[in-house]
Amino acid sequence: MDKYDFEDDDEVNFRDIQKNLKTYSQKELRVLANVLIDAYHGIINEKYMLAADLEQSEEVRSVLAGEITKLKEELSESSEEKLTLNDKLNKCMASHGGCAASKSTGQEPNTLLGFSKKEHQ
Repeated sequence: MDKYDFEDDDEVNFRDIQKNLKTYSQKELRVLANVLIDAYHGIINEKYMLAADLEQSEEVRSVLAGEITKLKEELSESSEEKLTLNDKLNKCMASHGGCAASKSTGQEPNTLLGFSKKEHQ
């Protein structure tokens, strides 16, 4: 085996190649050129794949940001509806001394809807 065989598993770095460049045969230089060209093409292909992944990720992020905004709006609307229903329920209880549903079940009216007085305050 030749001293500068690029086919073996020995790690070769650019400093070693630069130091020994004048000692390489034409065949070794061709092999080196092919290795470098392949490495360059591999890096370029990886760059394009990463750019495509980044673009896709940015699109997904944009869609998710829109969904988060919608969910926040829905949560706000639900919270407002909850307060309105609690207010109506409390007014009903105050004006009638309690609702029929609470008398039949023995539960507090607010707990029938899943709300507690503490949540409302």
